[in-house]
Order: sequence, then C-alpha cells, then structure tokens
Amino acid sequence: LKNLRKGITENVYQDAELLVSKSGKTVFHEFAGQPNNQKGNFFDLASLTKPLCTAMLCMLAYEQGKLNLDALLTDFYPQTTLTKTTIRELLNHTSGLIDWFPFYEKWITNTKESSTEIKRLILQDIHTNPGLFKESGKTTYSDLGYMILGDLLEKIYKQNLDIAFNEFIATPLQLENQIFFRSLNKNNNQNISLFIPSEICELRGKTLQAEVMDRNTYVMGGVSGHAGLFGNALAIHRLLEELHIARQGNSKLIKQKTFELFCKPDLNRDAKKASFTLGFDTKTEGISQSGNLLSTNTIGHLGYAGANFWWDLECDLWIIFLTNRCMPSRENKKISKFRPALHDLIVNDLGDS
Repeated sequence: LKNLRKGITENVYQDAELLVSKSGKTVFHEFAGQPNNQKGNFFDLASLTKPLCTAMLCMLAYEQGKLNLDALLTDFYPQTTLTKTTIRELLNHTSGLIDWFPFYEKWITNTKESSTEIKRLILQDIHTNPGLFKESGKTTYSDLGYMILGDLLEKIYKQNLDIAFNEFIATPLQLENQIFFRSLNKNNNQNISLFIPSEICELRGKTLQAEVMDRNTYVMGGVSGHAGLFGNALAIHRLLEELHIARQGNSKLIKQKTFELFCKPDLNRDAKKASFTLGFDTKTEGISQSGNLLSTNTIGHLGYAGANFWWDLECDLWIIFLTNRCMPSRENKKISKFRPALHDLIVNDLGDS
C-alpha cells in the first residue's frame, strides 16, 4: 500500500487500484487515491477492451461455429480492399493495418452526423483507404483491426457490441454492474461519482468522468472493439478467474482448447520482439511493462488511460493495476518507469513470503 501511495506523491497518477492473485486466490487488493474515490470505483479500461471484451466474444463465437479464424474479411465485407486479411490476423495484430489514426478530428468538436453514421464512415475508411495499411504478416499493434472485429461481432450477434458483451459475458459471470460500456446513445443509470476521472480534455472542454477518453471511440458513440469498457479490479479478476477455470477445463463459458488457442503464447517465439496471442499481449524481454521477473509465458494488456493486467501462466500469478495516469494530462508518462518496478517489487515480495 505504501508503494501504491508513492505513485500519488510522485504524481504518477491520482488514483490507483491494485489486485494481486496467486493460483486464483487474491493475496492483495487495495486502493489509493483522492478522498472521494474508493476501491471498487470504475476506471476507464481503454484497450483492455480488446482482450476482455472483443477477444473473449470471439472465443464464444468461435466455439459456437460462428467465426472461422482463417476466414477472409471478404466473407463478411465484400467491398473491403483488405482482400487477403483473415480474422486471425486481426486478433494477433499481423493484419498490416497501422496502429492508430485520428479519425475523430472531423467530428469531435462539431458534427451533424450521428455516431452511428460516423462509425460507418470510419469503418469504410479502414476498409478502403490504402494509407491505413502497410504490410501483412508483421506484428503491428492496431486499434483499427479491433474496430473491425467489434463491428464484425455486431454482425455475428445481430446486436450492438455493448449489449452482446453484457449478455454473453458480463451477465453470466454476474458482472453486469461491474464492467460495461458507457454508450453515449443511452441513458446510463450509474452514479457518475462512482467513476474515476480520467483526463482534463481540452478538445471537449471538461474533465472526463464516466465518458470514454479514447477520442475515436467517443465519436463512434462510446462503444468500439478497441476501447470503451469501464470497470474495476474485481471485475477483471473475475474475468481472469473464468479463464483460469477454462484453462483447467472446468468453465461453462469457455472450453479448455479455446483458451489454449486464444491465450497461450508461443514459447518458441523471439521473446525480444513484440508478439500477441489471439487477443492478448505477451511479455517482450527488456521493455515489458510487466517488469523483468515474470516469465516469458505471460499474457496481459495495457490501456492508454493507465490500466493494465499481466498473468504469468507459469507461476499462475496475475497482477491487475488500474490508474488514471492521464489526470490531469495524457502527457504524463511517469507510469512507464513506475509500473514495471512495481511489478518486480510484487514478484520479489511474493518470493520472500
């Protein structure tokens, strides 16, 4: 807890929640932050949406026979120019699509189009703009690929992504009030004071609280396959717990073979190069935000707003660390040094105990 508070005094973040689990059992769970905030409040999870929503829904669609990982995008989008791109390549970031693009610039300050129309135009651009595509086969982390996957899941399930996530993942795990999207097109009934502020946004002219920070997701209505989830450490713990049960072959939600297909990293990979499973980041030696002490058999993800989780499959340890490192400004990069050091400290402490 002392080190968690140290992040506040050193202006790494204003609020943070940390949960550590060993062999599926919680060994540490604390919150440090501003007086009005507390453990269990909701953080903007940003790109944790990719593994926890989009990849997990793809797991279910795969099991249900609705998603062939080697299917071409043209099977779903006849007009796409990404004619050789497969679903598998979108999931593991080898599609050739670039990492990010400021689509929001056309609409964030003044627009007459609905978010539904903006989303359609953005996806159309991704499918047809050659400037957004480099070279397939090489690992290039891409928001754009997960924007497509989110839309693809809506086609498969014939409902909005936030509704599908709630119906097929959150509700079965009794998490519907703990991890969710905040659609800008709905009346959300949560108390805004339960949300951790994420950023003072100059473009929107306000402090962002209970409103997605990612600007592309914002103009798309708050829901996308690459960002938009809000949640707390206990909710992420429960999702990882379900994957833990699936790994053992005991989940009613996800089969063991599906876990292995989507989640297990290639242990023969070059650990010094970036690599992804079908939805999860892996540890890259020397530069990983998971620190130096977790094994190469580690999966997880980072969120731009300051959240992350890492799960060492070898020693069955996961660390969930949620922060609002962008308060007050996203220019604050201090977490890049603080986070790996904290993870190493946790591993050392567990070793000593």
